Amino acid sequence: MKNLRKKLSYYGNLIIEKKLTAGAGGNISARDGKFIYLSPSGFCLDEIKENQWVKVDLETGKIYGKLKPTCEISMHIGIYSAREDVNAVVHTHPPITIGLISAGVKFKPVFPDFVSLLGEEIPVIEYVTPGGGKIREKV
Repeated sequence: MKNLRKKLSYYGNLIIEKKLTAGAGGNISARDGKFIYLSPSGFCLDEIKENQWVKVDLETGKIYGKLKPTCEISMHIGIYSAREDVNAVVHTHPPITIGLISAGVKFKPVFPDFVSLLGEEIPVIEYVTPGGGKIREKV
């Protein structure tokens, strides 16, 4: 458990270092049995200390601790509930990618194995208001 939170902090720092999101945008989580640990609301990913990851029971939705989880908690729970083989969720807002998508640019997979998994274009969902349950349905 502590090792998992340490890894989340490491990847949170890496996401910011590589400029894959700006400010407090984006959120990440990882599965630990019947629980997940996810980023707290209002934090930049590189500011989250190991003991600040929010623990959530996947079966009941119970939130442990005093910090409020990311507003995208329903998306994270939805992914883990739908896919038992998924052990981590990384949701970033890369500024350049967001700009290109907003301009209508389509992305094509670069590697043949990605084409077989994704098709000729990488799927993108339309904009949804953060924090609502709609992103859970779209993803």
